[in-house]
Amino acid sequence: MEKINSQWRKGKLNYSINLQRLIVALFLYFLILPAHIFPAGRQHEHLVKDVVCGMQVDIHETKFTSNYKGKVYYFCSERCKKAFDEDPEKYIEGQLSQVKAEYEKNPDDVKVALKYSKALVQNGSFEEAKSLLNRLTNKAISDEDQSEVYFQLGYIATKQGKYDEALSLYSLVIKKDTKAESYSGAVVNTAAIRYQIKDELEPAFQILSKALKEGRIAERHLATAHKLMLMMNYDRKDYYAAKKYLEMMSSEAAKDEHIADSIWVIYLMTNEKDKGEKILKETYERVQDDFFGLYRLASIAYEANLKIDEALNWIDKANKLSKGEKFYVLDTYSKLMWLVGKREEAINLLEKAISLCKNESALVEMKGRLESYKEALKK
Repeated sequence: MEKINSQWRKGKLNYSINLQRLIVALFLYFLILPAHIFPAGRQHEHLVKDVVCGMQVDIHETKFTSNYKGKVYYFCSERCKKAFDEDPEKYIEGQLSQVKAEYEKNPDDVKVALKYSKALVQNGSFEEAKSLLNRLTNKAISDEDQSEVYFQLGYIATKQGKYDEALSLYSLVIKKDTKAESYSGAVVNTAAIRYQIKDELEPAFQILSKALKEGRIAERHLATAHKLMLMMNYDRKDYYAAKKYLEMMSSEAAKDEHIADSIWVIYLMTNEKDKGEKILKETYERVQDDFFGLYRLASIAYEANLKIDEALNWIDKANKLSKGEKFYVLDTYSKLMWLVGKREEAINLLEKAISLCKNESALVEMKGRLESYKEALKK
């Protein structure tokens, strides 16, 4: 049987590799990695400082947030959010200067140095941060501080796309096995890279599920961990487990496009037909004029082997909206046509997809499938 790439694991793109990498990079950049690197404090992890007015903000309650350079900022009001969005550096630079001054007064204080390195990373000064962190590795410091050093170096490597290096550094954190937040962050980030970048579903699933069972994931990482577990259980076709994690998530988190377009499958597969149908209708209404949204919806239906007749309508509309120029739309169209027994049409669509495709790995896969289709047609 043909191996079908997971829509989630591949960023919901089967073959558009550059866009796939962008989606995955954004997932890591904005969602997973910043959760540990800029901790808000261990005793009140749900409280952070509004960088504009200085107020303490509950991250679970406020609806005013902004993403900037890989960090999520929380605000007490729309007014503070707007002020930050208009000139983020105005507020960030002030913090960096303050931390730098503290470090210059206490250059031998490891905790202060780690605080400064975090500020440098937040500011995008990766090389300066790496230089400081590498100096700390030569000092006699506690396992907890050493873990923090390795974690931050791993974070920088991830931001620079050096995923193998990042995994090696995160493994050093995990081997230290401390109770520090860096352990939790390293586990979550390792699972994310193995799952999203390396396409290693089972290793990612095992490391994260084990840490969750052992209660080793910090509160601030739980939302991300639950999202990953939802996605991985979906890919493993354990829909009841996926639904369990879906129900742990906030309504806002469930709107993320990595999840929202596939929720209907989870409910239909767990015998909640009415709910699944309602969500599917809402999903279709949201994407009905967007060729990529329709393509994604049809691909999800194909993977789950659900709503195939509807999926054919969706992919046909997607193909018309994209003027027949997107090879991945044509390829999914071909798969669906083959599935319903329209074999000659499937071959014609696949041949056109191949003619438009510029991606080598995609061409190898599609040409191999075309050959198998033609062999099957002869029988």
